[in-house]
Amino acid sequence: DGLVVLIRGRGYSVRQLSVEDIIEVFVARESIEGTLANLSASHLNEKMQQKLENLKLEMEEINPEISPEKVIETGSRLHNLIAETAHNTMLYKFYQELCTVAALTRNLSKYTSKIESISRDEHILIINSLISGNREDAEGYMRLHLRRTCERIVSSYLQKRTTSHHFLHHAEAG
Repeated sequence: DGLVVLIRGRGYSVRQLSVEDIIEVFVARESIEGTLANLSASHLNEKMQQKLENLKLEMEEINPEISPEKVIETGSRLHNLIAETAHNTMLYKFYQELCTVAALTRNLSKYTSKIESISRDEHILIINSLISGNREDAEGYMRLHLRRTCERIVSSYLQKRTTSHHFLHHAEAG
């Protein structure tokens, strides 16, 4: 998928994601994971409900200011649980393929406590929808969460790039 590139004389490296790459990943995730959330809500059982309740409690106890990486980790577990409990082999395979690229986008927001704080709250809305068995809300909240996460990551990415470019420009001038 073009993520690993050969750099002459230096070996292999993971290429830098562009804004277009980030948006493409999230459009695909929104489509696939939104449908997975809908299907997962329709397969709610006691075991899954307990897992969701435990994840919700865990998320509510996390302070994103102190531990944004814990928000990322519990969020990933939620997304994986949803994919596994949707009971759709093809969508699950697509989801797994997207996970590799999605990990790169997660690294762009890592340790950004504001992004992770909002993400945690959105995850709790998704969990509540799943627990209540509301398929449409589960799908809608998942799609909205991924759309908004994409917007926040792109905004953060562009801000970091602009700041970095500004810093380099001043360093060269000085």
